[in-house]
Amino acid sequence: MEFVEARVFLARHRPRLIELAKGASPELQGDADLTGWLEQVYRDFDSVSDKPGKRESLPGEDVFWWCVTILEELEEVVNPGKETDPYLLMMIEQLKDMGGRLERNEALPSRFGIHWFDELDDEWDDDELTR
Repeated sequence: MEFVEARVFLARHRPRLIELAKGASPELQGDADLTGWLEQVYRDFDSVSDKPGKRESLPGEDVFWWCVTILEELEEVVNPGKETDPYLLMMIEQLKDMGGRLERNEALPSRFGIHWFDELDDEWDDDELTR
């Protein structure tokens, strides 16, 4: 497997993610094209040599992964809900806002979080202690 740096990975997938997030709508629920794109993102992520948690986060990286997580939730919907569902509308609005933040390379607001980043940080800290 050929490894790539995180910045290369983000540069490859960031434009499409910005487009998806800023154009978010209820139609993303259960979308097969979205499924294919997310699968490609994770396949490519497997080849990233410098994963989060082992280094400083890159500009906008936390927003990138937050958006991916929300898109996964939308993509996994089997029976799309009403377009007026308050939770769905909240996710759509947050995605649109985060698309702009990602475009500007802004950080994730403190009220949001990427928990697996924290888990990776913990694993790295544990490894550091045993070296």
